[in-house]
Amino acid sequence: MIPLIAIMDSIGLSIAYSVAYWVAAVVAIVVLNRKVPGLLTMNSARLFGKGLLVAVIVTTIGFAVDLAVQGHVGPVLQLVIVAAVTGPVFVALVLWLKPHGFEELNDSIKRRFSRTEV
Repeated sequence: MIPLIAIMDSIGLSIAYSVAYWVAAVVAIVVLNRKVPGLLTMNSARLFGKGLLVAVIVTTIGFAVDLAVQGHVGPVLQLVIVAAVTGPVFVALVLWLKPHGFEELNDSIKRRFSRTEV
């Protein structure tokens, strides 16, 4: 963690913590899977694949937008712009990919924007 903090200040700290949590999560899954065989199978791992894809795409787009507007606007407007872009992208990806765990949100969005025949 120290080299990332020294090189990139607060961004380095954020990256270092993110990497540390990812490593801890992977270690926890491996240990749990050894202690409880069959806890995580390929079928259950595949279940989270679409959600992970949504997270990676939204994060990447958010990071790109953040870099594009950084220095051109103030920090509050920068946050608003990133949220204004990533929010609709997230909703579109949830509607398109239908990741596990978002069924209720997906149905709610479809009901809200569907046309009702009279």
